[in-house]
Amino acid sequence: MNITLYDYLASNVPNDCIQLLNDYEYPSSENELELVEDLKSFVRAYGHEALEQLGTIHPDRDLIS
Repeated sequence: MNITLYDYLASNVPNDCIQLLNDYEYPSSENELELVEDLKSFVRAYGHEALEQLGTIHPDRDLIS
């Protein structure tokens, strides 16, 4: 089974994800599945900028930078 970036972030740093999405005026997600879909929508809408923002909240950012 593969885990996506969206699944990983929603599972490991949900509060950070919600805060980031709220900063871009996305409504709060009700559950993890909705949060994953909101993260996907965020990246579709904002592209590279969104991916950079997700990188700032990634729990392993120190290992991948």
